[in-house]
Amino acid sequence: MKPLLQVEDLTIAFVDENKQKVVVENINFSVGPGEILSIVGESGCGKSVTALSILGLLKPNARIIKGKILYQGNNLLDMSEKELDRIRGNEVAMIFQDVMNSLNPVLTIGKQLTESIGIHLGYDKKEANEYAIEIIKKVGLSDPRSIMRKYPHMLSGGMQQRVMIAMALSCNPKLIIADEPTTALDVTIQLQIMKLLVDLQKEFQMSIILITHDIGVVAELADRVTIMYAGQFMEEASVYQLFDKPYHPYTNALLKSIPSIYDDKNRKLASIPGTVPEDYSAIKGCKFADRCPYKVPLCEEIQVLSEMESDHFVRCHRAEKGELVYE
Repeated sequence: MKPLLQVEDLTIAFVDENKQKVVVENINFSVGPGEILSIVGESGCGKSVTALSILGLLKPNARIIKGKILYQGNNLLDMSEKELDRIRGNEVAMIFQDVMNSLNPVLTIGKQLTESIGIHLGYDKKEANEYAIEIIKKVGLSDPRSIMRKYPHMLSGGMQQRVMIAMALSCNPKLIIADEPTTALDVTIQLQIMKLLVDLQKEFQMSIILITHDIGVVAELADRVTIMYAGQFMEEASVYQLFDKPYHPYTNALLKSIPSIYDDKNRKLASIPGTVPEDYSAIKGCKFADRCPYKVPLCEEIQVLSEMESDHFVRCHRAEKGELVYE
């Protein structure tokens, strides 16, 4: 089966005062029809930049140095703004990270929903209103007619996020990009939103790219997981392979940092020392080496993404040589 979306050798840089800083380097991934792919990594690793590049929403100082973004075989990077507008929202929709700044504060929820429905689906005002009400019901909000008349500030954070999901669903997209969809929500609401996304994905048979810094939330949601660090993909595997047998030290560290109901009561959660480097484009070897407890001189060499077993890839020379054993 052909992938719905395929990203090939994508490299993105920020240009400032004639200086070029690479923030995403030679990444490759694909998303199949009806598949949930999760991209996991700490803040500052390039996850959101990758997501925004798919729909051509990068900041003016960002440059795509090389690569292809193929949607149903067509390179989005070769399309004009007018051509992209026919895909944005209609074929590929996005749930943005900061919901409070993503909804227009001076327009009612109904106006924001019906505008895109009218543009992409060609509905008149009455049809668009009735359709918007049905979509609001789908995302679990009661009294949808009242919601339509309200402004964003009149809704709670969880309700605003459900509205954002309704907007993303409104034109029946084939792919949804969810960039940290539970940011700033409390734990109970996070779980509700994630469950809602999965239920809707099954109902509408959509593909989802789920971007998160929390590897714990993907365990029961994703089909495949890609671990991203400092602009590179460090490991990629099915969710079962990754949790059962992580190869990269960064993946292992992320897994050790999350609690489990099966943990011994005396288990202490691990932390990863240090932070993501600000300018990781200057690092030639393993970009995680300075924070890695398994660092050796070999780590100063350029690391490549290699297949360890069927569809399980890792970027680590020591892992390739079988030198790493985790408790």
